[in-house]
Amino acid sequence: MIDVSPAEVSSRDRIKQISTHMYGLVGSITGDKVHRSYASLKADHIIDHKTITDVQKDKIDYIKRNYTPEEVVASVLEHPPTVFVDVGDESMEIEAIRPKKPVTRTPPSPFDKEIARRNILIDRDIYGEPTTTLLENYVNVCKNYLELPVINDDFADHNQRRDWERGIQEVFNVMGREWNEAFSNFWDFSRYAKNKQTPIINYAEVILDMPNINLPERLQVKFQEIAAKMRNGREIFLQGDMRGINIIAGECARVATLFTHEQLEMDKLVSEMFNSLASSVTSRYPISIPSESGRTIKLLPKEIELMKFIRENTNATDLSYFILENPPMVTAKLGDPPNIEKIHTERVSSIAPTYQEKEIAKKFFALPLNSIKSNESYVRKVLDIVKSYLVLPRRKDSFTDHNQRQLWQKGVGEMLGMISMSDPQRQDKNDWNWIFNDIWNKNRYTTNARSRVITGVQELMTTGLPQKVKTELDKSLVRLNEAQQLIGDDKLDLATDTISDECAKVVSIFSN
Repeated sequence: MIDVSPAEVSSRDRIKQISTHMYGLVGSITGDKVHRSYASLKADHIIDHKTITDVQKDKIDYIKRNYTPEEVVASVLEHPPTVFVDVGDESMEIEAIRPKKPVTRTPPSPFDKEIARRNILIDRDIYGEPTTTLLENYVNVCKNYLELPVINDDFADHNQRRDWERGIQEVFNVMGREWNEAFSNFWDFSRYAKNKQTPIINYAEVILDMPNINLPERLQVKFQEIAAKMRNGREIFLQGDMRGINIIAGECARVATLFTHEQLEMDKLVSEMFNSLASSVTSRYPISIPSESGRTIKLLPKEIELMKFIRENTNATDLSYFILENPPMVTAKLGDPPNIEKIHTERVSSIAPTYQEKEIAKKFFALPLNSIKSNESYVRKVLDIVKSYLVLPRRKDSFTDHNQRQLWQKGVGEMLGMISMSDPQRQDKNDWNWIFNDIWNKNRYTTNARSRVITGVQELMTTGLPQKVKTELDKSLVRLNEAQQLIGDDKLDLATDTISDECAKVVSIFSN
């Protein structure tokens, strides 16, 4: 029988030929030095080169002499060898793991590629240099993820995938750096790789945590939402559901389009459309408090079209922040007898909590020494309230009095209510007016926010906490009530600063 050398056979035959060698080599090495599963003890395990047998060394030398690293990797993927893994939690329990079909890569879709290559425009005059740089980096990280391929395999969950990958990686580690890198270039440059998922999930939270960052509240809320959805997608993926990867990629697409010229123009247009709607409707039906009984608003065809355009091109949360950033003019009836007036305010500025306040709100909970464990649920409830106050923004407007503010808010609410009612797919969660009011009232100037803090501290005074702790809480309660008096004396900022200081003291009592 004539022995044909590896160099004399076709590429596909060479791949198949390599698989006979690699199948035995991977099984032999991982069988001799079984590593712990990621799902069990997660203990690290590195193969000692000195323990490789002479037979294994001869096989490795033969493969390295006759085949390239790329050929060997292609063979491992097309004809996946079995990896032996210890899946026991305490005693050893060996499991043979391998995908039943070839492992392939699907390139990103044309849609993903197109989004990843769109130009972005982040105005340095608006955001400032440090924030602009961070935002550009965040967008680019998300774009890079969209251009990664997807690995196709049939593993039951991600732990199995990682166990098989690590077994193959250990064999290539023994073979040498080139072989290891060739496998990593395939495996690690995909949407499955942890080192590709982690940066995009963490980046939004890093931006939010950075001190002295000039980020509008709308983007802060959006980044928090995006990061939460990405984390959820990762959890779904780790459970073996590939839809989790689509969730992560979908959120990357959102980030990649936030600052495109088209999206910025659409945001501006939606804002202008809403302002036109509010001006048109309230000029014919002025806002009053209380409302005129039995009033029916008949919309003009152009107003119906405006509502349809707004509903189809934005969502209630984004529109709420557009309203704060570019407030509409509302026609209202004021006084007795009533006069018709046009009510307007400058941009409603949202002053974010300080870096220190945000850091205090992140402190971990710990009951004071000698505390009764039954108090824990009460303390946690109150701590959530005071921590929430610490991260609330301040909202500043240019209304001359609270009557104007009330009428303007009511006018905006009526427009948003009509947008909700005009939605043929309407659900409770699509109540645009409710979402606006929730955002509008989430600020430290509101009576409700201050009252919840005071009531919470009063509640702690009724528990069985140590007297030393109650003494400190009583001091804070006195200061909180003094702050309420300052509000009556029209010293709003001083009052809210005092409340914030006392919230920080309460958190420190119950934090480690």
